[in-house]
Amino acid sequence: MTFKTRHLMWFAAAGIAGGACTTKEGFTDDETAVLSKMVIDDSTPIPVSATNRYADDPRAAELGHDMFFDKRWVTGAGNCRTCHDLTYGGADSKARTATTVFGSAALSRNTPTVFNTAFVPGNNHWSGNFTALWSIPSDVGSSALEQAHFIYDDPYYRPAYEDLFGPMPDLDDTTRFPPVGGYKTAAWMGMAADDQIAMGRFTTNIGKSIEAYERKLIDKNSPFDKYMDGDETALSPSAVRGAKLFIGKAACNECHNGQAFSDFKFHNVGVPQGALAVDYGFMATGAFQATYPFNSNGQFSDNPDYGAKFIALATPVATADLPMICGGSDPAEGCGAFKTARLRGVAHTAPYFHTGGMASLWDVVAFYNEGAGTDGYVGHRDYAIAPLFLSNDEITDIVAFLESLTGEPIPDEWAKCPTTIPATACMAP
Repeated sequence: MTFKTRHLMWFAAAGIAGGACTTKEGFTDDETAVLSKMVIDDSTPIPVSATNRYADDPRAAELGHDMFFDKRWVTGAGNCRTCHDLTYGGADSKARTATTVFGSAALSRNTPTVFNTAFVPGNNHWSGNFTALWSIPSDVGSSALEQAHFIYDDPYYRPAYEDLFGPMPDLDDTTRFPPVGGYKTAAWMGMAADDQIAMGRFTTNIGKSIEAYERKLIDKNSPFDKYMDGDETALSPSAVRGAKLFIGKAACNECHNGQAFSDFKFHNVGVPQGALAVDYGFMATGAFQATYPFNSNGQFSDNPDYGAKFIALATPVATADLPMICGGSDPAEGCGAFKTARLRGVAHTAPYFHTGGMASLWDVVAFYNEGAGTDGYVGHRDYAIAPLFLSNDEITDIVAFLESLTGEPIPDEWAKCPTTIPATACMAP
């Protein structure tokens, strides 16, 4: 985890010092060089998923598509799409979703988008608990054993699953494989070691299928992308000014860079936590990863050596020690740190931050303009955070640029309910 030092001479870093020429696109050559690295269009290659050998298998994508929309395999009021609404930027319109899918009154964090997850190199979720997209637990809302029995008994799912992953275990034997139970439950721990491994393989195979589907959800060909590709009508003058500010005076690209507009690192920007329980962020990740068997360095990974480098980022800290380590006058680095959000499609994913505490993009830019939060957060705010001294007009321009990062709609082939499962099983649309 790395915390950057703020540009002291932002104009030089952005390449807009005196003498720089202006291109026909409205940017200097140096600005064009920076911004061109952020484009996603039809020619952009999708990064390889190093630990998932099924990531680009069309059978896996179809199976993941089915599961993403199918409400029958979740015990509750919804499924993946309940919180990851593809008509709402792949995220959720609520700060912390009230839901029965997770068996609780509300989630502890704001739902992030599933768009462009193919560009995420490793640690997933706000605090980085999961070191691959497929390692995010598939037994959300129901248990892995419930899901396995559902697929085993279903005339469509079982052949589709076995065609891809091979024969399922003999789930008719409910003594070996109880009908209900997830990782670490009494039912799971009561199974033989080999059967626990078989169910671990099953649940990560489901995760790999869902990842294969989500790799189809690419937010590309935005007005910004089209402008950079030569369509000088694609951006408003305000958005052009906002782009220059984004990589210049405001230095947003210090953290929001690359094609997904994220450095995928963890920063404490002083976001107030509000009334919910203390959230230690990245600092709590190491202890979780140390005992979680489904991460990208484990036996279910298709490249454990590659996955190991993401595990090494987090130091295990006992949960009981977190208040001491993250409290006082000298909290450890990583306390209250959360992953830099991806900005593509950000105009449709309000509210913002891991708390969902900011209602609009204007609020977010104004928050940073003021030097971010001063209290109500865990740990020490990143030293790189400082007031930006933007005018209201400049904030408006940055917001206009952020609004230009929304790509073309996801094709109906992937954005709507699949025809391979009953219409009554699908969440709308």
